Amino acid sequence: MSHVRSLISHNPIHLLTTFCFIFAVSLIVVTTGVSADKTQTNITIELSPADPTVNQSFHVSGILTSTEGKPLGNKHVTLESSEKSSTDSDSFEVLATKDTDTEGKYDFFRPVDTPPEYLRVKFLGNDNFEPVTSPVISARGAGTDHPQVVTGKTGTVMIYSTPQGADVYIDDVLRGVSPYHAGGLTEGTHLVTLVKKGYLNETQDVYITSKYDASLDMTLKQ
Repeated sequence: MSHVRSLISHNPIHLLTTFCFIFAVSLIVVTTGVSADKTQTNITIELSPADPTVNQSFHVSGILTSTEGKPLGNKHVTLESSEKSSTDSDSFEVLATKDTDTEGKYDFFRPVDTPPEYLRVKFLGNDNFEPVTSPVISARGAGTDHPQVVTGKTGTVMIYSTPQGADVYIDDVLRGVSPYHAGGLTEGTHLVTLVKKGYLNETQDVYITSKYDASLDMTLKQ
């Protein structure tokens, strides 16, 4: 004990340095242990249809799993887009966030009026799983000599529902309540979703053209 008091009194700086070193080493060990316990992950990405034209909407889908292939359900994933570069991470912007289903699958809808773009999907990770980013894929000819540009023509659709009074979402955006007349929609396929309390959500694709008005009649199930 007298040796410790002598050490503190004669060389306090040395003792403080030693304690700091021990603390730092302990922190590294603890941090490394936590990181090592996290499960590595993998995420896939694909377009459907694989090469959408200017008159087609499309879906971005894939599956989040552990590296051993176990599906990871109920995990937040984000869809990110860049119109500039496939390699500049700072150019990507978040478009939407969804949870994977029980099989680890996700699905994002992209309407017909989207520009040529690079797309990727990201899982930010959590206390148990490591983050992961999908490969970057090109949509509508992004990065090629022939990017596909939307014509700008528009059309309309009249949306009916049984029962009436359902919330009408077009391309995941709330537009009104059924019966609802939607105008100014770009030519091509759009996703219509009806939501009403006490009923199952109903989703259908509708093709919009400037040549005639479209009509959609959807029945909700309890």
